Amino acid sequence: VMFEGTKTWFSFLYFVTAMLPAYLLFALQLNLGNSRLINYWLVLIIGSVGGRIGYFMKDKLMQRRQEGQEIADEKLNIKDKNGDVITFLFGVVIPSLLLPDGASWIEQCIVTIFIQLGCYVLVKNSSDVIPNVLLIFLGVNIYASDDGRYLITINKSLHTKKFKGNICRLGDSFANNVFILLSEDNKE
Repeated sequence: VMFEGTKTWFSFLYFVTAMLPAYLLFALQLNLGNSRLINYWLVLIIGSVGGRIGYFMKDKLMQRRQEGQEIADEKLNIKDKNGDVITFLFGVVIPSLLLPDGASWIEQCIVTIFIQLGCYVLVKNSSDVIPNVLLIFLGVNIYASDDGRYLITINKSLHTKKFKGNICRLGDSFANNVFILLSEDNKE
């Protein structure tokens, strides 16, 4: 499970940054009056706050990389990078914005909050990793292995399908199937 052994705030902030495109589109959809200017300001505010949270998350991943317990000489067969971002965007982000027609902005917010809380519970308890477009833009990549484990790299791309190197777990639980790259052995 991706967030097993991590703090609740970490899993929640990861989800919020992964869903940032949905929140930006939601802000544009709200009917807040006759002027769209309010919507554009809301998009700027949400985007700025989301960007700051993204940098905070990247910093926490780098901190975990320094403090986590090292697992030496681990081997993984990499099958893909950053999951299926397009499927995630069109399968999760866009449908989470389906709002009742003619509803007030308060009703739209309430419906969206409940949908997002339901999505968060599903994601938190899933063994699959959800792509995080914001973190991808910030240089954080997630590689899936053929045995159901995931490897996070920070400001680095893997150039081979056969990975060997030192890693640490994202969370403190052995049930956590997400690891952070510490160093890569390129000799094989």
